[in-house]
Amino acid sequence: GIQGVLYGVDDLDLANDSEPIVIVEGEVDRLSMVEAGIQGAVSVPDGAPPKVSERPVPAPDRDRKYSYLWNCARELCANPRKHFVLATDADVPGDALARELERRLGGRVVVRARWPEGCKDANDVLVQHGARALFEVIERARAEARNKAGALAQARAEARAAKARASALADAQRQSRGAKHASHRQEDWKEKWKRAFLQKDSPAPRQPRTAAAASEARTRPQQLEQQSQRPWQDVWKEQWERRGNGSSLRRPLADKPSGPAPTSAATMAPTRRAQQSQSPRRVPLPRSQREAAPTSRDMPPTQGAGTPPWARGRRKR
Repeated sequence: GIQGVLYGVDDLDLANDSEPIVIVEGEVDRLSMVEAGIQGAVSVPDGAPPKVSERPVPAPDRDRKYSYLWNCARELCANPRKHFVLATDADVPGDALARELERRLGGRVVVRARWPEGCKDANDVLVQHGARALFEVIERARAEARNKAGALAQARAEARAAKARASALADAQRQSRGAKHASHRQEDWKEKWKRAFLQKDSPAPRQPRTAAAASEARTRPQQLEQQSQRPWQDVWKEQWERRGNGSSLRRPLADKPSGPAPTSAATMAPTRRAQQSQSPRRVPLPRSQREAAPTSRDMPPTQGAGTPPWARGRRKR
């Protein structure tokens, strides 16, 4: 189909940077501008929207309502120093059109024209006050746009100059530091390697990550010292009670007693005899009562399990 364009875009003077482009809402308003002797005025082809859209600006190929603006982008945006005057109607749709155009002309200087009291658009000003009044209204808006463009250009120039000064100062400081430390670079790498070697020989202690780990790390040496001072019989008994009867009797390496332990059968004999004499199973029975007495096979599984196997007496056959 036919692509929409701005009405009067062919009459624009693109070479004149200081002349703002005037955008009006209808063809009649654009003809009123021509009647008042105002050059560089264009009109939108299909009027104003009822309200401002709450959605973000879509891509140019999907922005159908304002496709005329993207189709004339070469004429409008070819010169980055071009600025605009929005002379839309003084009503809700006109305000919505001006805001939508401002959203799509981001980064440019945009000024809105102010109509006299009782006038809604350029045609009303021309009819009620004449061509001279309309020309003065547009010229005031254009002068405001020129002032804003000049202030913006000056601010950008000052920002570029400040950035250049900061870059030059940083380069000068970098060069001065390089000249100052150039004679010490050979010694610097030697000191660096020496410091790394010393840190490797004596690494810093690893710090615990949590408060519980830190507390355990502080109390662990004291626990080990107290455990090493206890008799080995108490350590075995505690391990037996903690692990339960009938479980593994092998004790961990951390519970190994520090004092001398019995190493021969002769040393263990008195202890075994004392334990066997205290065991109720070692009490001899008369021959007449031996047949009626229960044996270990008749006992329940829990009976006799409270005594460790290494403390029980040997059965005589």
